[in-house]
Amino acid sequence: MGQIQYSEKYFDDTYEYRHVVLPPEVAKLLPKNRLLSEVC
Repeated sequence: MGQIQYSEKYFDDTYEYRHVVLPPEVAKLLPKNRLLSEVC
């Protein structure tokens, strides 16, 4: 199984961001008909 790749974090005045690249075998497990919720 491939590894999840994370970009460096970047910020604005409110949020923290980072890009996440999923390997195909993980991406196919995600639902495609709705947005994902944030988990803290």
